[in-house]
Amino acid sequence: MIEFSHVSFRYAAAPARALEDVSFRVGAGELVVLTGRSGCGKSTLTSLVNGLLPRHEADETGGSVTICGRDASSMEGYEIARLVGSVFQNPKSQFFNLDTDSEIAFGLENAGVPNPALRDRVEETIDEVGIRALAGRSIFKMSGGQKQQVAIAGAYALGPEAFVLDEPSANLDHQATVHLAGLLRKLKSQGKALLVSEHRLSYLSDLADRYVVLDAGAVAGSYSADEFRALSPQRRHAMGLRALDLAEATRCEARPAAADGQPPAVEVTGLTVSFRDRTVLSNVSLRLAPGEVVGLIGDNGAGKTTLLRALCGLQKAGAGAFALQGRPVRQRDLRGRVFLVMQDVNAQLFGETLAEECAIGLRHPSQPDIDRVLERLDLLELRDRHPLSLSGGQKQRAALASGLCSARDVLVLDEPTSGLDRESMVAMSDLVLTAAEAGTAVLVVSHDVEFLALVCTRVEELRGGQLQPPTGQDPPARLREFFGRSGGEATDGPGSAKGAEAVDTARGSSRLLTQTKEVP
Repeated sequence: MIEFSHVSFRYAAAPARALEDVSFRVGAGELVVLTGRSGCGKSTLTSLVNGLLPRHEADETGGSVTICGRDASSMEGYEIARLVGSVFQNPKSQFFNLDTDSEIAFGLENAGVPNPALRDRVEETIDEVGIRALAGRSIFKMSGGQKQQVAIAGAYALGPEAFVLDEPSANLDHQATVHLAGLLRKLKSQGKALLVSEHRLSYLSDLADRYVVLDAGAVAGSYSADEFRALSPQRRHAMGLRALDLAEATRCEARPAAADGQPPAVEVTGLTVSFRDRTVLSNVSLRLAPGEVVGLIGDNGAGKTTLLRALCGLQKAGAGAFALQGRPVRQRDLRGRVFLVMQDVNAQLFGETLAEECAIGLRHPSQPDIDRVLERLDLLELRDRHPLSLSGGQKQRAALASGLCSARDVLVLDEPTSGLDRESMVAMSDLVLTAAEAGTAVLVVSHDVEFLALVCTRVEELRGGQLQPPTGQDPPARLREFFGRSGGEATDGPGSAKGAEAVDTARGSSRLLTQTKEVP
């Protein structure tokens, strides 16, 4: 189906090749996992398959990519699209319509499928992919997992023989990842060739037929599923790879809980939030002690994002009391004491330079203090760079540096490790622990069980808008219990947390956050 034969590629003006003599094959009904450190060439390789890498980008090419026996370099884009279905890391980047049915029909319309047959094919696709509950829905009111299902359906409608998926689980929670695995299993059973570029490996352990590990653009190893599972965790970690299963991901020493008796850095009591007469959070009480790292877990629509926004003073509470260092405060006062690092940090970086970014909102910025923070985060040499010119991991650290410079009592992190390889994830965990050791209370929302197990002193589960009673388990055990469950994706309709929050753009929230950065 898909075959790479001695493929080499160098971008125009790049000093080194992005790919070097890559050879492997993906057969019918086979799922091959393409993995490796960030920047190893995975996205370049997948872009050569689906024709999304402009030919003028190449300064040097070698070898061949064949799809169903045809040379991809000699095919037009529309020809490749009929043979290869593409699913991106962020499904929003491939949507062209507002609702599910129109999005599924889009590729068929461009392929010239006549209207009666087109309508029939849309209905067939909805049933075959198993998304009848999403039919006719607004894409903008869907969760990340539901959008991913629609993206797969849009690619599936054209009947391609192969699928290329680029980190499809990077922005998905536990339930959505379970559904993604089910869809991949169904495609395999239909004889489709599947090439999945991925950092997170655990959900693919029962699906993968072969693993291809890239390093600096070259194949560092090609393993059957049995051979890959036989590798020691230490060997895989040395290659920059994530845990292969839940047991490995939580195989670490539990961090000690915060000492009793000290006043909480922030406390919320009896928090209730409603959208359109539907209660999203009900009587939620949470306290964070200085130096504590609390992981917040829960399924889609549980209200996690609403709780984060309320704790930052960005979502008005219908009821509830708030306190800082044991003193009652108004909710809006939280904006000056709680710093949010968003999942999409691009939406909250506004400075012309990194140093300026860290000084935004400070009444009396101290450049020596800013430089000390940047040095701790290995960013000092980049202080004069524009924040948006940095790499993804550097941007995450830049946002965290801004939070540390603000001297906030509380850091709130929303999916800080999405799309990160193991080395970058461990580096992020070190930064979080550094902040906690300095006395900052940290609240983390994440579906990254490996990251949560490393950093958390406590784990709280939000279910149906309510925090669940303590279980007495240490964080690794609590995470094994939660992520060991399986189930269907929650429906995040317009009245749910995800659906109601869809009307608020990330940029609007980040502007409010930036405007209120000064500590009162």
